[in-house]
Amino acid sequence: MVVKIKMGKLVLVVEDSPTQLEVLKNIVASAGYDVRTSISGEEALKMVTQDPFDLVILDLLLPRVDGFEVCRRIKRDPSTNKIKVLAITSFDVADIADKTSAAGVDEILIKPFKPQDLEKKLKKLI
Repeated sequence: MVVKIKMGKLVLVVEDSPTQLEVLKNIVASAGYDVRTSISGEEALKMVTQDPFDLVILDLLLPRVDGFEVCRRIKRDPSTNKIKVLAITSFDVADIADKTSAAGVDEILIKPFKPQDLEKKLKKLI
């Protein structure tokens, strides 16, 4: 008899604010996903090449390598370009959708948001 083990979907949360990182991590984990975290764009780019992530939740305002550039690099690399990217930002400006789309972002969520809003985006993308 063969027993199949259901593997959870793997999500990387990239956020430089420790408080926001913990909140996002808890929401994603309580929704039933396996979660890894990163506090920088550089670290996130290394991580996506090492583990089979299904989704990256990405703060756009990161120091040094910002979320736009992280997304561009993920989508440009054939080994990572299938990973879905959900951008999270407090920039609710008219052209944010155009800027994120140009970077390759699959979905965007504007802060502040309710946990249910994030869970809906997770279900839609994964």
